[in-house]
Amino acid sequence: MIRTPIIAAATLVVVAFSGCETTSTSAPPVRGAMVQAAAREQVDEQTLIAGRELLLRRCTECHSLPVVSEHPRAEWPVILQRMSGRANLTPAQHAGVLAYILAAHG
Repeated sequence: MIRTPIIAAATLVVVAFSGCETTSTSAPPVRGAMVQAAAREQVDEQTLIAGRELLLRRCTECHSLPVVSEHPRAEWPVILQRMSGRANLTPAQHAGVLAYILAAHG
C-alpha cells in the first residue's frame, strides 16, 4: 500500500527537522553577546565552547537536549549539580557546562 511509505517518510522528515531545531535552540553556538556576558563573570570563550561540547555530548547520552530557557537561571545550578554526578563530570567540566548554560540563557 502506498500510504504506509508516505506516512513513514513524513514521520522521518518531522523527526529529522525537530532534531536540528532542538540543537540550535537548546544549545546555540557560542557567539559575541554570550562571550561578553560570560566575560563579566570572568569566564572565557574557550570555557563556553568546551561547556557546550560537553552538553551536546554527555547530557544527551541519557536524555534529550534540554532547552535552556525552560528553567529560570536560578534553577540551573541545582539541576546541573544533580546531573553532573550522573554524567561523571569533573568539577571543571561541571563549571564549564554551567557557565555555558547561564551564558546561553541570557
